[in-house]
Amino acid sequence: IGNSVDYEKKAEAYRQKTGAYIELDSNPLWSVFDKVILLLNDLRSKKYILSWQLDKMIPKREKIQLAYLYFIPKPHK
Repeated sequence: IGNSVDYEKKAEAYRQKTGAYIELDSNPLWSVFDKVILLLNDLRSKKYILSWQLDKMIPKREKIQLAYLYFIPKPHK
């Protein structure tokens, strides 16, 4: 279907063209997760949100992941 070198070139060209993505040096997932938990708990303690709203919005550690950039290969080419 394609080789990894072509895939990497295509991904880099897309990032350069759009400017929409940057490659991260480290994984910020857990620091963002901790900040979200802290802010949601703060909203709850100040009574800006109800308990059931907090339960619906609070992220689950085992279910979260970073978004990835995917290119779907076109087998007809």
